[in-house]
Amino acid sequence: MDRIIQVGLQCLRDGDLDGAAKNFRLSLANAPGHAKASYFLGVTLARKGNLSEALPYLEAAVAAQQTNKDCYLALGVAQRRLGLAGDAEKTFRAVLKVDSNNFVGLCNLGELLSNRDEYLEALAVLNRAIELKPHEVAALNPLAFAMTRAGKAAAALSLLEDQSETVCNSAPLLYTRANALASVGQIDFSEEAAQAAVELAPEMAMAQWHIGLCRYDFGDYSGAISEFRKALATEPDFDLARGSLGISLLESGAVEEGLSVLRATNVPSISLHSLLDCWHSLIAP
Repeated sequence: MDRIIQVGLQCLRDGDLDGAAKNFRLSLANAPGHAKASYFLGVTLARKGNLSEALPYLEAAVAAQQTNKDCYLALGVAQRRLGLAGDAEKTFRAVLKVDSNNFVGLCNLGELLSNRDEYLEALAVLNRAIELKPHEVAALNPLAFAMTRAGKAAAALSLLEDQSETVCNSAPLLYTRANALASVGQIDFSEEAAQAAVELAPEMAMAQWHIGLCRYDFGDYSGAISEFRKALATEPDFDLARGSLGISLLESGAVEEGLSVLRATNVPSISLHSLLDCWHSLIAP
């Protein structure tokens, strides 16, 4: 049994995911419910992108090894990727019962709490993570984001300033800094930070959209339209960018095209009369 698992692990190390899955399945066929085989098969399927198929194996591994933090972490990450936020939160809380200082568990739980506007607990959890690894983007970014959303943008900017070298080399941190700057009304510096994020990560459509919003704020509708089109070229299903493009087209006088774009937008919260209100509601409470 262990030999079959070892062969599967070697396949996993070699990047042969199909071979790994085959061996772990064989191990489970010989010993149904085998905890290690269940865990490694779940991990392998998750790496292949088969998250729904991976889930029951990871759940079985957790049930069989309730003090194994790796099992919980793999399950929680898979649940997050599937959009099962409530289940993922429970799983990461379980991780922290096993290991109260688990960095990955703290970061994931903090982000999940922040995503549902539970900022007080999110900040407490993420501050614990940042104490463990002060320079890690995985903790620094969600902490600064949660602070901004909690109305503490100035404190978020101070935190990011203290980690300026890390921030300058991280597109997510630069984008979070852009949001914090916008939240305190420093739109010109906000645009610069978002532009720096795009230079590091051209695929970051959210940062491109942010630049467009800054241009819109300055009354540069032509510039805003250009940036929103770039964001949509990067991410065609980005409805916030599409709605923003439609509004900017209307403001620029291109009424027919603007209305056409807005009809194709599925963002009911966007107001034709106040794009910036929508923007600020997204980046600040």
